[in-house]
Amino acid sequence: MRDLGVGCCLAMLSTMLLLHDAKPLTADEIPADDAGVVQTQFQKNSELEYFEEIGIHQLKPGSSTSQLRKEAMADLPMHRLTAEQQKKLNSLMQSVTLYRRLPTLQFEVDADAYRFFMQHPDIAVSTWRAMDISKFQLKETSTGIYHADAGDGSIGNVEVLYRDPEDTLIICDGQFKSPAVVRPITARSVMRFQASFATQPDGRVICTHRGDVFVEFPQHMVDAVARVISPVSHSIADRNFRQITLFVHMMSQMMERQPSWVESLSKKMDGISEGHRQEFVRLTKTAYQNAQARWRIANLPTSPISIDKIIEPLKIQDSNSIPAQPRVLPVDGNSSTTVSGRMVSESSSSIRTTQITPAPLHK
Repeated sequence: MRDLGVGCCLAMLSTMLLLHDAKPLTADEIPADDAGVVQTQFQKNSELEYFEEIGIHQLKPGSSTSQLRKEAMADLPMHRLTAEQQKKLNSLMQSVTLYRRLPTLQFEVDADAYRFFMQHPDIAVSTWRAMDISKFQLKETSTGIYHADAGDGSIGNVEVLYRDPEDTLIICDGQFKSPAVVRPITARSVMRFQASFATQPDGRVICTHRGDVFVEFPQHMVDAVARVISPVSHSIADRNFRQITLFVHMMSQMMERQPSWVESLSKKMDGISEGHRQEFVRLTKTAYQNAQARWRIANLPTSPISIDKIIEPLKIQDSNSIPAQPRVLPVDGNSSTTVSGRMVSESSSSIRTTQITPAPLHK
């Protein structure tokens, strides 16, 4: 799960999510001014169909249109920030190089578990290490401030500017290594992450979430960004978002159906306080009890599902059985984004929606 591990809980390292897995292009693959790197339609459809089958539904695809970018900027919760935070955010927004509206995804989850991982992303990352998914390190240095280390020379600092149960705004700065460029990249980014929850008639909770990512690169990096990084970053960001969603969905399933496994996992987790470890275990027990009660009311079987069945999607992702490597295609799409005066186009795709009752995104 290399993409998932380096993605870092999305709510935290948005810049690294965009850059870390960008592969270097050969000379004949480097896109011209009027070309972009996108997945083939077959690859897109295959991946989307797979996630549909395991319960992660894409309601809207990712996009980078200028109109969306303007709307996302205008909708930032500036009134909830301090004067100092507003100044910091405005400084970055005036020189944004890349923007991405991540896909809108919908999936079943225990709402308390979802919010717990959003509140404690370092615990989510610790579970990855305990499961050998990633060696990524994320440590809370003070309230709402984290230091991240990917173990490959990529490091960053993350500050939570605003957070409530359905809306999170963070800012990140750091130095990132990418095979797409020779030297480490210094960058800043802002991420807004929104979620909403709807309880179904059978008691299941369905989460609908999406993200907006803004990235600023130093002026001397702009040409490299437009030529190499920007075309591949959009596809990578969308994939990572789906994989992180898969992880949250899977952990929720584990809590509800295999609480003893989660408790055993907690004993292997490092880099967290004992208090947070116990809170994680208590949350698991509550999720299990709530699920059992819900299934009894609905007259559904309450026997546990095997661990292998629950984590199988993670294993499949790890083996790269879903083709998702981007390649260069001529521009024929209907949306575009500006990268320092240059246009990077993306092709459109039709997305199958779900019949689940939607939960409107929090504003």
